[in-house]
Amino acid sequence: MSLGAEIERFFLLDNGSTLTPKLGATAVYSGIDGSGLFGNLTAGISLATADFRLLDLGLLFNVGDDGEKSVVGRAGASRQF
Repeated sequence: MSLGAEIERFFLLDNGSTLTPKLGATAVYSGIDGSGLFGNLTAGISLATADFRLLDLGLLFNVGDDGEKSVVGRAGASRQF
């Protein structure tokens, strides 16, 4: 069983670019193999320019029921042609 939500909002900048911050959270319960409760939090930001360039940054923070923790970062850049 899992429950999660993500919220994002885009802002149109004066130069025609859009800036989109994102926040999310998920909680999961699994009774298989004693996994128990675990979850994650996400945060990110995207910048899309008027000439189709995209910069995407994000963080993922995981927490397990036995105290395990991990952090993952990601970055991406692309251009549409």
